[in-house]
Amino acid sequence: MHLKDVSASGHWTRIGDGIIDFTALLLYLAEAGYDGYLSFETHYQRDGSGEAATRDCIASLRSIAAEAGVELCA
Repeated sequence: MHLKDVSASGHWTRIGDGIIDFTALLLYLAEAGYDGYLSFETHYQRDGSGEAATRDCIASLRSIAAEAGVELCA
């Protein structure tokens, strides 16, 4: 599953800062028994860096999952 987020105005953004409800998505996947991969497809960049943006997105998704009580594998 590829993950990315977008603002209401159509700009790529950090996961959790856009219009996608990642809490609901993670809860749904957990309830459905999904045990596949989550892949970050970050079109968004932070300070011109895709790597920094991806690291931000990973940290944000981990935080969202922890708050929702959804366990993610490393």
